[in-house]
Amino acid sequence: MYNYNYLYLIALLAVVIIALGIYYLSASYNRAKKRLSKLSIEQQNELLRHVNDQPSTISDNIIKGSALSKMDLFDE
Repeated sequence: MYNYNYLYLIALLAVVIIALGIYYLSASYNRAKKRLSKLSIEQQNELLRHVNDQPSTISDNIIKGSALSKMDLFDE
């Protein structure tokens, strides 16, 4: 019979790498959200205008007409 210990080790390593990636993205999102919450309403609106002026390459954003909406910045 074959020894599958290496296969299990590789699977465990893949799970750990994916978990670390998710953790990094989550921490990055939380840092950005915290920085954004420290901005004034005028600065948030200026940032929103700047982002919406940028050309988008995502087809979904082209259909919607904007990269971000106010719902992305404000908890309404």
